[in-house]
Amino acid sequence: FLFSVIILFVIICFVLTKIDENLIYLIPFCIIPISLRAFFDFRLAIFVHFFSIIIASFFSFEPHLFILLNVLAGFSSLMTFQKIYVQSQLFLAIIRITIVYILSFISFFIITTGSFDNIDLYKLGLISVGSLLTFLSFPYIYISEKIFGLISDISLLEYADTNRPLLRKLAEKAPGTFHHSLQVSHLAESVAVELGANALLVRAGALYHDIG
Repeated sequence: FLFSVIILFVIICFVLTKIDENLIYLIPFCIIPISLRAFFDFRLAIFVHFFSIIIASFFSFEPHLFILLNVLAGFSSLMTFQKIYVQSQLFLAIIRITIVYILSFISFFIITTGSFDNIDLYKLGLISVGSLLTFLSFPYIYISEKIFGLISDISLLEYADTNRPLLRKLAEKAPGTFHHSLQVSHLAESVAVELGANALLVRAGALYHDIG
């Protein structure tokens, strides 16, 4: 899965830069840390993102600017939320990513040229559109789950919904067991939080642990 993420974005860079070198700024690289964070920890998500950016920078005629923008945006995409579970969190993350991209791009040109007049509006537009394309993170996560057999925290959140048919059936046929499972899930989740384990995985597992 990790290899495929890197290869996919490198191929996209190769294809788009053959059309126009500036189109590399249109690629939503922040999908990498956001999608990886749905499956793995913060350090791995940032490492793969940085590694991908370094490789992709070989396709850019301004590698210093390209690396600066995407590294800052990648960090900002993960700093506020430990994990992005719902669309509202993704929306806020994209707003933050867009702001970081635009401010970093403008600051770079002001520092290097000393004037607002030399800001490349075409690149700025591509960067803005590219940051908005980060909305593709959710479908990308879903597709990755189906292809590689992974379970993201977004899916675990759905499994932990007590309104799911199987849990509702449990509540109807064995209400005592259902309430017991709820209590176990709350206790186990609290322990997982203290240990730094995957609390959502523990919560979902506890809800279904007596389903047999």
